[in-house]
Amino acid sequence: MKKNVVLIVAGVGDFFFGSHSNKSIDKKEKLLSNIEDIVNRGNYKAVTNLTTPHETTREVDVFKNVRPQSVVNFTLHSDELLHKNNELAILSIDNDELLFDGDQLDFIFPSDSYDIHICGVDINGTFKGAIETLLAKDFHVTVYSDAIRPFKNTHKYIASLQNSNKFRYCSYKSV
Repeated sequence: MKKNVVLIVAGVGDFFFGSHSNKSIDKKEKLLSNIEDIVNRGNYKAVTNLTTPHETTREVDVFKNVRPQSVVNFTLHSDELLHKNNELAILSIDNDELLFDGDQLDFIFPSDSYDIHICGVDINGTFKGAIETLLAKDFHVTVYSDAIRPFKNTHKYIASLQNSNKFRYCSYKSV
């Protein structure tokens, strides 16, 4: 059975990519372009905007061409991805915002029906723990090699997973 795909886009907004950002990201424009291309392909059942409480998207909004009901806003209030203090916000077809605790991601998107794909900026090094947690919850995880900026320890962790049958590290163009 072919599973649906949820795309997690992390840290893509004004803080890292805006014109007034003082954050140094190697090849920032190319990274942003690749992420916009990924999001605009529309190959996903849902797109998750993984961000911090203070992030804005006034200048940089990679979700502007995505139907608002397809975007799940996932706000990190904890270092752990699936922590109850994090917040998932889903817009209903009536434009009502439904709020869930962050530990409900696998309830909303069960691992037997969904795969997780990840791109973006490794916000405070959360990718390593997020990947570990998702794999432990029995998700198949794909990380786009040409659309992430990981911390060094995250990069080493990703390299250690290359033989896992539930993990893929590849170009988004090959998916």
